[in-house]
Amino acid sequence: MKPNLMILGASGGLANAVLHSLVHHRHLFNKLILLDKNKRLLANPYLDHTNLDYTFIHKELKSGRMDEYGDLLKKHGIDIVLDLTDAKSIPLIKASDEAGVDYINTSINDNDKTSPELISEIFSIRNRWKSARNILCSGMNPGNVNMWVR
Repeated sequence: MKPNLMILGASGGLANAVLHSLVHHRHLFNKLILLDKNKRLLANPYLDHTNLDYTFIHKELKSGRMDEYGDLLKKHGIDIVLDLTDAKSIPLIKASDEAGVDYINTSINDNDKTSPELISEIFSIRNRWKSARNILCSGMNPGNVNMWVR
């Protein structure tokens, strides 16, 4: 069975690169759900919207409202989340894990904490993760983008 993929931050520059590559590999996924707090993606004339065959969700993810995010994961039967946002990472990791969804991000983010503090927090909670697999801090260079798509 093909996995259902959700991309967070789907209107951003990095997502634009991912979507340009993903269109060539779209057959590898069942549902493609694109989520962003703005609608720029919908007006992008350079994307192949038809062959991407996606559902767009216009929503801002707020760290205090991860129940809404968890509900979206369940509603759409998401198997993999690709987080391309600058949203707080720890709440997204926890909520994805609670839903049993594999989570990939480019970097860990939190305006209130330093990177060493975030890494320490991740190490302290990683043994409590359920069955979900996580790839954290994978970077944003074009080679990484191409690998995520594959």
